[in-house]
Amino acid sequence: GIAILVKAIVKVRNHPAHLTSVHSDLCQLCLLAKNFKPALVFLDCDITEISRESGHYDAKDFLQYFYYGGMIYAALKKFSRALYFFEVAITTPSMAVSHITLEAYKKFIL
Repeated sequence: GIAILVKAIVKVRNHPAHLTSVHSDLCQLCLLAKNFKPALVFLDCDITEISRESGHYDAKDFLQYFYYGGMIYAALKKFSRALYFFEVAITTPSMAVSHITLEAYKKFIL
């Protein structure tokens, strides 16, 4: 599953700093498999563009990417990078606090 998602991201994105909805799925799968190396290739690249799928942005994929990315970095004991990812998930503007944001905040204060 991980290799398929990596290939999908490479084919769908326009450039390395392009975030797609598949990124969050890859990070989640890597967390569940405890195989972090495939996700690090994408996590180490700073995001400058977000994919517009179905004509709009999906905040859920964005928040999940940064939450799961923070979890992966925390598991690898790269705490400064993990804090950055949790901070992005916490400070993303929204109309209401999502469950993902709340979980990121819990990890951030630990």
